[in-house]
Amino acid sequence: MEEYVDIYGPKYSRPRTRDLLQRWKAARPSAYMVTKVDEQRTYMKVQDIFTGEQHQVRIYEMETDVEAGYFVFGTLLPAGANSIFFPTFLELPTEYAGDMRNMILELFEKSSETSPVEFMSNEFIDVFMVFMFGKAKVTADDYHWQTSKQREVAEMFQIRMKEYDYDEEIVGIGLSLWHKYCERKNPRIIKTGIYEAALVYMLEMIYPYEGLSTHEELAEEFDVSPSSISTKFRELEKVLQEELEKYDEMINGPDLDDEFLFD
Repeated sequence: MEEYVDIYGPKYSRPRTRDLLQRWKAARPSAYMVTKVDEQRTYMKVQDIFTGEQHQVRIYEMETDVEAGYFVFGTLLPAGANSIFFPTFLELPTEYAGDMRNMILELFEKSSETSPVEFMSNEFIDVFMVFMFGKAKVTADDYHWQTSKQREVAEMFQIRMKEYDYDEEIVGIGLSLWHKYCERKNPRIIKTGIYEAALVYMLEMIYPYEGLSTHEELAEEFDVSPSSISTKFRELEKVLQEELEKYDEMINGPDLDDEFLFD
């Protein structure tokens, strides 16, 4: 964001737009309770759980499921008289909102940070993991697996990713995706290496720390054929499409034009 503003900010002719872009550089993620959604579902009001500060937020078409009482998590940017979530936000329905609010506030209280802004900046991944999974660190042992082979894939994937210096939080996302796949498909696994390789490839597509491995490289590592990895990856991608689209939105954001952002 800072790089974008520094390069493209001066090219905007309107002083108000340039000022807003400069303020974007200071934006940090936070957690909010939705207090109101208007009848046209074009705006919602949210309240920061740390400061109590309220914001009116523009709702985009892809975000229309949110209701008053929901808990939302994301980064707010000023956009004229309103704010926008960028690139998007994650939400929890009302029945889970109170518990999630309490968990994040407890995490803040136990941290060494005194400022909510610094806490959300420095502990973002832990907060994200609590939001997604109810705890900051997730391992294969935290899940119930329907077969020993499913558990074996999870454990070997976990070991492999740690060997490549992936953070525990990121490995936890891969484990969550694998568990969701197993819940939905309950695969009968004969050769675990095919699933391990396909899962590694999927996580590398989400978080390419050291670039993306080729199917041929993974095939050699896991002693399977490249075509089998490709086939299994496409199957994982199809079953987990909704979750993968959400991660992509969080990382890359929706395609929004300037007029829509600053009206």
